[in-house]
Amino acid sequence: MQGVPPFIAGFVMGDIVWLTLAVMGLAALARKAALAFTIIKFLGAAYLIYMAYQLWNATPILEGTPPGVPRVH
Repeated sequence: MQGVPPFIAGFVMGDIVWLTLAVMGLAALARKAALAFTIIKFLGAAYLIYMAYQLWNATPILEGTPPGVPRVH
């Protein structure tokens, strides 16, 4: 148990550094290549819309339904 707090502190500090570098990289991309950043944003939005459509049209699976029983539509 003695090594847990330093491990957690190191883990959090590493995450903060990693997040900072990632945000700086995205900010640099937004400044240098505004068109590329806009394309990335629209592709991300299109992907989220696609996933929402797939979820909306998915056939529901009832919990506890044994295999081989027809699904409810």
